[in-house]
Amino acid sequence: YYSQGNDIHMAYAFDQTVHYPDDTVSNDTDCCLVGLHYGHRDTLVNTLRANGRSVIYEIGPIFDEYRQLNCRAKIGLNWASRLDLNARAFELLAMERIAVMNRVPDMKFVGMEDGKHFLGFDTLEEAIEKVDWALSHEDEAKVIAKQGREFVLAGHTYDERVQTILERVGLV
Repeated sequence: YYSQGNDIHMAYAFDQTVHYPDDTVSNDTDCCLVGLHYGHRDTLVNTLRANGRSVIYEIGPIFDEYRQLNCRAKIGLNWASRLDLNARAFELLAMERIAVMNRVPDMKFVGMEDGKHFLGFDTLEEAIEKVDWALSHEDEAKVIAKQGREFVLAGHTYDERVQTILERVGLV
């Protein structure tokens, strides 16, 4: 989204050794968002909690702890701080969480489809509606989560990004 001139666009991706469904943790929470606590994220989490939803909201966990926190939740939350397609978008899909994420322009660039791979929102109210829908339609939400995982597995790993770079610079 922020590319200029002759920039070569390369989206984030996910690490297959870290971001995967983790059945070793109990699925005991409604939502999870691991990331910086920006105002719009605070408002989302506080509103969900005020509506009786359980939300893990942390800063700092990485690797196994990050995966385990996310996999405890039925829903992975993502609200990009700018209009960027951040790494969390790919990671949540890889961990097979139903992702409730704000819509950003680059989702179309990589082929991420709202309603097929994730549930998108543009406003706080719409985010709350999507969380409520996912929690009351768990079977349909699981289908979307599965499709999201299949989507990122089909071309959005860091190994594939590195391969693209090596090909682009003529090293392979």
